[in-house]
Amino acid sequence: ELYNYANDNDYDYVWCDYCIEDGENHPMVQSQKCNIDKNIIFKSLMNGSLKGSLWNRLIKRTIYTDTLVYPKSNLIEDLLLVVQFTFYAESIGYLAKPMYHYRYNPYSITNDASTRSKILSQALDYYINECLLFDFIAKKGLSRILKKEIALHKVSSKNFYLSLINKTSDCHLWIDRYPELNVKIFFMKDIGIKIKVTAFLIILRLYPLLRRFLTSNKQSLNL
Repeated sequence: ELYNYANDNDYDYVWCDYCIEDGENHPMVQSQKCNIDKNIIFKSLMNGSLKGSLWNRLIKRTIYTDTLVYPKSNLIEDLLLVVQFTFYAESIGYLAKPMYHYRYNPYSITNDASTRSKILSQALDYYINECLLFDFIAKKGLSRILKKEIALHKVSSKNFYLSLINKTSDCHLWIDRYPELNVKIFFMKDIGIKIKVTAFLIILRLYPLLRRFLTSNKQSLNL
């Protein structure tokens, strides 16, 4: 049905709604409704309100050109490609039907953050493809309209390291990733007070102390 929808309307690419399930609970339909305006699609993809995945999309083969920048790691690789497809597509369609079932697996490779080395590896993978994405956005003149979304994306990238900050020397992980945001983050209207307080404590190297204090109190309450 998705193919016929794309073919009948001669769309360069189409996407649809999807169902998310875990094998235990009733599948939940995830609406992917979005205004078919490229700037709105770009913003929605970057802020996450529109899923930047390939598995609920069909893309015309002619869109796969030699100019595409391909991912070099294993996180946000779909987003990197979908942003490019959106840029190059002349016609885009959305089918408001859940044509795909996404099975959530908490033990998948991308959800496995069980060790410090795995989290560091994921943070690096995210950063590698994110840099490719930002470079494409800059080269295509999209940086101005996506200024807020890029900044929020960078904050998410920094926050990969929060669970690893257990001692003072760990604070550099967060501080060194996009250091230009270490001051700007306090003036970003779309960043909540919790993240801003966390950022303040990290910059002062006090965040590990707070984590230890909260962990200690939690353990005491469970006794």
